[in-house]
Amino acid sequence: MAQIDFAVRYARQYLAVDGEFAGMDAIKFQDPILPGSTVTLTLEWAPEKEKLGFSFRSGNRAHSSGRILLKQSA
Repeated sequence: MAQIDFAVRYARQYLAVDGEFAGMDAIKFQDPILPGSTVTLTLEWAPEKEKLGFSFRSGNRAHSSGRILLKQSA
């Protein structure tokens, strides 16, 4: 869950994404992130779908990816 928290936290900070956590879709944890590893987090916000896409990678290794639903207040 730490990777999900990082994705949401950085999306709020750098992409000004707002909304309440409302679920996850297509979450895949492929390869553990080992201590001392350097990873790249890629974020993609789709406001019309209220979905935050994320992926954690190091080099050509995929560690995790998925989409987080962040419902906007009505």
